[in-house]
Amino acid sequence: MEYAFASVSDAELRINMDDVDVTVGAVYENQVNETVLHTWDLASAMGFSYQPASDVARRIVESMLQSPLGDVDAIWHCALRMSGRMPVAEGGRMSQLVI
Repeated sequence: MEYAFASVSDAELRINMDDVDVTVGAVYENQVNETVLHTWDLASAMGFSYQPASDVARRIVESMLQSPLGDVDAIWHCALRMSGRMPVAEGGRMSQLVI
């Protein structure tokens, strides 16, 4: 993962993921967050205690509170996905949710 992100020279490069326009830096930040959160999931499932360093935990919370998106529709679409809901496109519009 680190090599893949390191090969991108511009963190502000915009890409389209699941019909949402985001920066590569935002994708990287999200991936790091998910890795730390899944580390907690695994540790908890195995009966271990895990807590990242306070600066890492703070950065995760801060990045979860800030949207890298400028488009209101994209922000809502992203919020739905982050909450585990999968918006279903119908005629180019989000019409229903599959939970």
